[in-house]
Amino acid sequence: GYSPEEALDGLDVEALVPERLKERHRAGLSRYHDTGHGPYVDSRAMLDLPAVRKGGEEIWVELTLSPIEPLPETGTEGRFVLAVVRDVTERRRVEEEVRKLNEELEGRVAERTARLESVLAELKERESVLRESEERFRLLVQGVRDYAIFMLDPEGRVASWNEGARRIKGYEVEEILGRHFSVFYPDGEVERGHPEEELRIAAEEGAYEEEGLRVRKDGSRFWASVLITALQDGKGNLRGFAKVTRDVTERKRAEEALRQSEERHRAVVEQAHEGIFLFAPETKRILEANPAFQRMFGYDEEELRETTLYELVPQDPEGVDRNVERALLGQGHLLVGERVYRRKDGSSIDVEVSGGVISYGGEEVICSVVRDVTERKRAEEALRRQAELLDLSHEPIFAWELGGGIVYWNRGSEELYGFSREEAVGSDNHRLLRTVHPMPREHIEAALEREGRWDGELVHTTKDRRRVVTESRHMLVETSDGRRLVLETNRDVTERKRSEEAMAEVREAERRRIARDMHDGVLQDISHALAEAQVLRMIPEEQGRERLDLLIEALRRSARELRGAVYDLRQEEDAPGRSFVRSVESLVELNRQMNQGWEVELTVDPRFPEGLPEREGKELLRVVQEALSNARKHSGAEHVRVALRTEGDDVVAEVEDDGRGFDPGPTRAGVGLRSMDERAATLGGKLEVEGEPGKGTRVRLRTPLKNVGGGGAG
Repeated sequence: GYSPEEALDGLDVEALVPERLKERHRAGLSRYHDTGHGPYVDSRAMLDLPAVRKGGEEIWVELTLSPIEPLPETGTEGRFVLAVVRDVTERRRVEEEVRKLNEELEGRVAERTARLESVLAELKERESVLRESEERFRLLVQGVRDYAIFMLDPEGRVASWNEGARRIKGYEVEEILGRHFSVFYPDGEVERGHPEEELRIAAEEGAYEEEGLRVRKDGSRFWASVLITALQDGKGNLRGFAKVTRDVTERKRAEEALRQSEERHRAVVEQAHEGIFLFAPETKRILEANPAFQRMFGYDEEELRETTLYELVPQDPEGVDRNVERALLGQGHLLVGERVYRRKDGSSIDVEVSGGVISYGGEEVICSVVRDVTERKRAEEALRRQAELLDLSHEPIFAWELGGGIVYWNRGSEELYGFSREEAVGSDNHRLLRTVHPMPREHIEAALEREGRWDGELVHTTKDRRRVVTESRHMLVETSDGRRLVLETNRDVTERKRSEEAMAEVREAERRRIARDMHDGVLQDISHALAEAQVLRMIPEEQGRERLDLLIEALRRSARELRGAVYDLRQEEDAPGRSFVRSVESLVELNRQMNQGWEVELTVDPRFPEGLPEREGKELLRVVQEALSNARKHSGAEHVRVALRTEGDDVVAEVEDDGRGFDPGPTRAGVGLRSMDERAATLGGKLEVEGEPGKGTRVRLRTPLKNVGGGGAG
């Protein structure tokens, strides 16, 4: 930027050097001045150096320095340098830009190379993960047993097969690979082309799903849930199908059972005599009601949907809200009790209401059941009036519920037993009166169930601890609401029973007196006559002896019969206070004494009860006595066996002889069998008679141990 004049006019070269390089410039000049050498002067290459223009602008120059000697003729001394300078600023700018571009390019290349290497590494990692995932998926698919998972090629041929498919469809892998999947369909479906239609839809829409019948290898059919998914490559080309099948036979059966159950339930609801309806707990609006409810209240189905519970119970809306709140608080089934509802025509109806919370359409609603109790209320009113009439009776009449307590107690019961109505109602009648039954209560209740009534004698204890005997009549009554009541009518026969017992004692005393008289009088006379006749027998008259023999035999028979009658009469006298087994032993011994010509054997099972209640023991003893009497009088036996034993829960008394025997069928009503049958029935047992002409007779009484009060082994 300097003119030649300015340059030659003493321009210091240092002015062309940037400030930062001036020190180096001075050092180089000094060195050249002293030695004639310097780094730039000695350089044979062109130098690119920064320089400063006249205006202070820094530029780049291409510089060549060459030392020169002054011409001698000039007379000039010193060291000179020829500098050839060319402005290369633009070139340097372009080169710098090129350099920067190269650096940027190299950076980008390096960055992309690194990124590519990272992507390649990631792809390798993903490929490894994918391979592991595919392997896990393959193992998972192979291990699934509840689902048939397999692949189809685009034509529908089986390309893979898992364990679930083998288990569900029955084919081994080598049997099914390559076969068309239509083998799993019923013939009718195959003929209609349904398998191919499934693949077509799956290919067009991406998937196909249905439930239908499928066929196993063995020909059996099952309900299947099927999902077919189309598989495509990255370009959208169909590569095949994935098919998942699940056996839903049990679910379909359960659904069918549920459907039938719902149909039955709906049929029950539709045909029920009780009114059943659903209502929303918030609005109290009726959602649904069965025909019985519609008939009961006079609404049709559409009208009920516009009706609220408040309209049915207008007199007590607070009670409606309270009961709904109780149901919603989780108290379960609620028995609201008896209420008065209003029909559509404004008339009232007495109903019994119960209800509870159920799920309906995914929401909680109240299901209520109403029963028309108008007739029952009328019946109860009629019963109340009848009860008032019964209260006029002085006979004790009360009613009690089977398995429950007293529900009615008339004035006659108060008079006899001393308990007020308030004390009696709700109490257990058996405990209140400390009832003594003639048989187990279970037998009485069984008779009520079987025949609807029972008659017998009971012993009751009054409030003041008096024991009264009553003739009692029980009648089983079923009320309209299903309750089972026993109406018990009693008559106090205590005094009559005392009179009967007194008469029985008189008769018993008379029988004992007769027995003593016969023993001490008639029997002694007959014995004396027999002795006299035996003396006469020693007389040698042949004719008299024959007649005497007949007399002796007749007298002997008379004595034997009279002794038997005496023993029979004395038997009842000897029995009280003696155990049953001891009484039988005494009876057997008496029979041995009565007939010296036969043998009577007695065997007693160690488990046989030693003692029995007096009444039952006496009845059982009379059966044994009658059987022995029949054997003695009619069998002509030489050996008789009496056996007492237990068999399971029964006691058995048996009398067997080796006499002439008889057919028990035609003669069942004779030879004392009728009385033995009656006594067996009294004991709740059974009399068995076995016999055959010429082969003896066996009489066996079998009765449950509990009926004769046996409590332990004898």
